[in-house]
Amino acid sequence: MKHTHPWLCVVVLLCVPAHSPAGQPAATQPTNAPTVTLLEAGTAPRQALRLTPQIGSEQTMDMTMRMSMTQSIGDMPMPEMKLPGMRFTMLSKVVQVKENGDVQFEFTCTDADIVDEPGVAASMADVMRTSLKGAVGLRGTGLMSSRGFTKEADFEIPAGIDPMAVQHIESLKQAVKQLSAPLPKEPVGVGAEWQVDQTITMNGMIIKQTSTFKLTKIDGNRLQLDVKVKQTADAQTISPPGAVAGTTVNLNSLASEGSGKVVLMLTQLMPINFQMNVTSDTSMSIDAQGRKQDMSQHMEMSVEMETREPPPD
Repeated sequence: MKHTHPWLCVVVLLCVPAHSPAGQPAATQPTNAPTVTLLEAGTAPRQALRLTPQIGSEQTMDMTMRMSMTQSIGDMPMPEMKLPGMRFTMLSKVVQVKENGDVQFEFTCTDADIVDEPGVAASMADVMRTSLKGAVGLRGTGLMSSRGFTKEADFEIPAGIDPMAVQHIESLKQAVKQLSAPLPKEPVGVGAEWQVDQTITMNGMIIKQTSTFKLTKIDGNRLQLDVKVKQTADAQTISPPGAVAGTTVNLNSLASEGSGKVVLMLTQLMPINFQMNVTSDTSMSIDAQGRKQDMSQHMEMSVEMETREPPPD
């Protein structure tokens, strides 16, 4: 990316994060505990939904994220930018189940690469492929409650690695933090709906997020959910991780919404299937090394995740 403009580097850093199976952005970090509000209890029979994975249980998950965006710099519309799709393979293992139901787990990134697609610039693909490889072999630990709240999750990031690789690793780390759908405390049945509200940070942006879940099917321990998510952000100055030194980014507005489906097994820690489509509109002003630009941007993103060899119904 020797000849890439500083503002383009900022755009890539802002757009690389994806949305997780909980309907939340992967490169996010909760700044407060989410609030779960039951909107509809659903039909009888009802039950309290709790995760009950066993010690030693493992899941191998493939997550693929694709995105494209159109943008205007000042009054000038720019050609559509299609970023390479990203694919991560993660292995999780339950190592302890505490008396209160909290689950201690380990996770490892076993593979990471781009997805070859037409229309992606070769130079961009090469940079992304190289940076993604920095995530392979990374290990971490996490702690999740029986209601799907991730209390802890962290990687050890080696010093001195490529800055863009650090960005992907941070995205992956935050994805692990969001790999479940928070469940209501009340007993629910088919047709139940609940809302999850929280404030998060995403690449330096403080964002208000509301996710709505609807339980469409219960089959033993297998749950099918529809999920919708909305995000908004107030005007603010942000510091995207890895941005060029001397760059100032002022966010004017952000509005995102998405919808998808998720399949959970209460006997498994992570979702066994997830699909989400998201659109986002952002307005910002960038001062990169003395060069000021106003920018508006429309992004479309799809995320798919599936557990290999999921347990039988």
